[in-house]
Amino acid sequence: GVSKTTIVLGKETYNLKQEQFWFSQVIDHFDYQKTNYWPQRAFVYENFFNPLTGPIILYICGEAECRGISDQSFTARIA
Repeated sequence: GVSKTTIVLGKETYNLKQEQFWFSQVIDHFDYQKTNYWPQRAFVYENFFNPLTGPIILYICGEAECRGISDQSFTARIA
């Protein structure tokens, strides 16, 4: 689904369009005989993206629940 989020970086405020996707991720990448999957969530922000020059920044939440970008995240600051 598509939602809006607002981040504040320094004196600038940005209203970002956040699009959420789900896809099936294989659990065991080393044993191709196992076919167990889990639903992995990904967020896409295209506000700062230029198809010719990028950037594409991958941010992985690891074991934590990921709710998308926040203004305190390293990803927001480098974008």
